[in-house]
Amino acid sequence: MAIFHEAYLFKPKEFVTAVMPYMDRLYTNQEGYGFLRANAIRVYDSNPWVRKLAGEYGGWDRNAIVTEMSANQPESREDITFWVVLFLYNHLLETETPLGLGSNWRLMEEIVKKLGWSPGEQSLVIKGHNFKDLAQSWLNEQGKSFSCSREHLNYWSYFHPFSTGGQAGWIDLNDVQILIDKLSEDQPRLPGLQMHQNDREDRESIKEVFQSAMDMLAAAQKENSGLGIIISG
Repeated sequence: MAIFHEAYLFKPKEFVTAVMPYMDRLYTNQEGYGFLRANAIRVYDSNPWVRKLAGEYGGWDRNAIVTEMSANQPESREDITFWVVLFLYNHLLETETPLGLGSNWRLMEEIVKKLGWSPGEQSLVIKGHNFKDLAQSWLNEQGKSFSCSREHLNYWSYFHPFSTGGQAGWIDLNDVQILIDKLSEDQPRLPGLQMHQNDREDRESIKEVFQSAMDMLAAAQKENSGLGIIISG
């Protein structure tokens, strides 16, 4: 099964601010998990876009959601992250033209590696930041100290769509500008890159995926937005 890279307009701080009260309640109220679950199901029921993404990333329909995930207390870390992912879908905004690197995202990894990008820069343009970084940043900014905060952050480390090869990441508006500048600076070097075979078809693929990266970042810049990144099959 092919693993695809897709991107959506996304405002990280709006998402984490909306979902953190549910996470905090997990440690301050015995009914916290039920509250998280009930509200995630409410979001699923009320938003066709959330239902669409849940179906695309793992084939989840309502029956599977309410029967396969624990209805009482969480049995695993995934029982909690599953519901938070539904909130994430509610914050990923659809665009008229789909964004992302498609099935050529691994080629983009090769390209930026050949261009001499650092491992952190390579990861940023392909996968974005880990959601744990977003949670930690928000906690620091708010001056909050959640009960069991270490375990709380661990849930965010495993935050991903429940589908084949599912990964999720994010970049903010500042990252968007940094990456646009770096790609723009390196674009003239593309014709001279020494890839595997360098035949005509390969050269076209290199140009296309590089342009896809520029397009997704330009779309975010235009809307004054970050990006949510999903890699999934």
